[in-house]
Order: sequence, then structure tokens, then C-alpha cells
Amino acid sequence: MPLDIIKLNSLITIKAVNTNSVMPLQLVIPMFEDLERNKISVLSPLGVTLLGYSQGDKTKVTFSENNKEEYLITEVAQGEKAEKIEVPI
Repeated sequence: MPLDIIKLNSLITIKAVNTNSVMPLQLVIPMFEDLERNKISVLSPLGVTLLGYSQGDKTKVTFSENNKEEYLITEVAQGEKAEKIEVPI
């Protein structure tokens, strides 16, 4: 997969089109979500929307009926591979 495609563990910088605010993010599995460290769940509304996009793309995110944002993806880099997680069966 090309390195500029957003996937799990990608390091992303997005810019809100309406406000020009810039946000660095990393997409992680839900158990590693840490908003104070800009790690968002891949299952969050923003995380799900960003998957598969690449640098230079724009996307719209609906957080709620009255809260919709458009973002420009300004940077994409690939983070380290996820650590192995043991799941008891």
C-alpha cells in the first residue's frame, strides 16, 4: 500500500477548512486511544472517515446532526507497526 494512504497507526496532520486550525493525529485501535496525546480511535467518526484517504485529499466528517466539518489532509506518515496484542479466547 502506498505510504501516503491513511491506515491503522498512520500519523496524520489535518486542517479544518472553515477555521484553518491544524491538528496532528494518529489512528490507533480503540484500547490505545489517548486524546491528550492526539491518538484517536480508528472507530471514531473522524477515524473511520479518514481511512483510505491520502495527503492532499479533502473529506467531510459528520460528528452530529449540527456538527459537520470539512478537513484537508496535509500530511500522512506511517507510524511504527502495532505491538502484538494477546486476546484470550
